[in-house]
Amino acid sequence: MSATTFATTFDPNSVLQLGSARPVIGTAMLGTSFGTIKKLDIERTGDEQELSDGAGGLRGHIIAKPGVSADFEVFFDATVTPPGLYALFTLPDLSVTVRIMTGIKISYDDGKERGLAFKGQMWDSLIDQPAYRLDTATGDRYLLDIGIPVVTATPGSGQIVLDWPDVTDATSYVVQASSDSGATWTTINSPASSTYTHTVTTGQTRHYRVRAVNADGSGEWSAVVSATAA
Repeated sequence: MSATTFATTFDPNSVLQLGSARPVIGTAMLGTSFGTIKKLDIERTGDEQELSDGAGGLRGHIIAKPGVSADFEVFFDATVTPPGLYALFTLPDLSVTVRIMTGIKISYDDGKERGLAFKGQMWDSLIDQPAYRLDTATGDRYLLDIGIPVVTATPGSGQIVLDWPDVTDATSYVVQASSDSGATWTTINSPASSTYTHTVTTGQTRHYRVRAVNADGSGEWSAVVSATAA
């Protein structure tokens, strides 16, 4: 199995340290094995059921909810963020995509390599089905399988220009503006491209947020950006 790596911005000979109050705990030399999968257990899953005839003879065997599960263990460094629940992850060399499940565990010992363990699972019947986050306070549902725009706001003469990199799988975007520091929001446009110019009276400040949209729904809102028209 070829190694699958997690991105790192540290030099391989760097010394990492977690926290400043106890400088000894959590330090480790980065080596070539950091960020690589050290253990991967893959299992085909499903609910089995045997069908018998009236005389007790076996008539058939059924596997309901067939799928696959995987347990990962990887070396990691301080740049690695544990994958979010329901995030998509492709199993190395198998081209099978699973969703991250509960049970993510981080472990480290003084002076030793740190470990990250997590579980992935996907029922065959749910392959290619979207995942969402439900905000129970508002009832809003946010699509997890789409990126969050990273927005910049550039002031101009009587206008503010919003830009963000294209979000993979997005077919359009929703742009909202606020004039009261985010207490209330108003949808001002739904552009298909990743830019929008908002006409604003000179000297007025506006706050903005953007989210990506496709046929499955809308993603999370971007971080709020603000600008004052020149």
